[in-house]
Order: sequence, then C-alpha cells, then structure tokens
Amino acid sequence: MTLAYTGCRISEALELTIDRVDLSAKTISIRTLKQRDKIIYRDVPVPDHFIDALKLVHHIQKMQKLKGGGKDTLL
Repeated sequence: MTLAYTGCRISEALELTIDRVDLSAKTISIRTLKQRDKIIYRDVPVPDHFIDALKLVHHIQKMQKLKGGGKDTLL
C-alpha cells in the first residue's frame, strides 16, 4: 500500500520509520534516495484509510509517544 499511495521506491519504503508519519497532516515524509549526495525529504499526502491502516498495524500513536518518537522503529 505504501508504494501505491506514495509512489516511492522500494528502497525508500524500506527506510521509513514511525516518526516520519504525520497523523495530523496525513502525510508521510520520504527521504529521496535518488540524490545520494543530498538529504532531501518530501512530504506525500496519503488517504485517511491508509493512515488508519498504519495506525492499526504499526501502533503509530503509541510508538510516537514513547521516548525517541519511533525514530529508530522501521515500518
């Protein structure tokens, strides 16, 4: 679902962490790996039902409240 709704590459999706999901803005911040010399993030809006699925499967809200905010937890 992540690949379909964000248009990201497989390598970009595999690098996603819980802290990159913005529940209030309904976006996912993806690090662009195509430009390896620079660190560039792009915020991609996703549908409500996809955000709900992420919350259900990955416990996004709970993990973001923990120390570190899920910075080291891959999706």
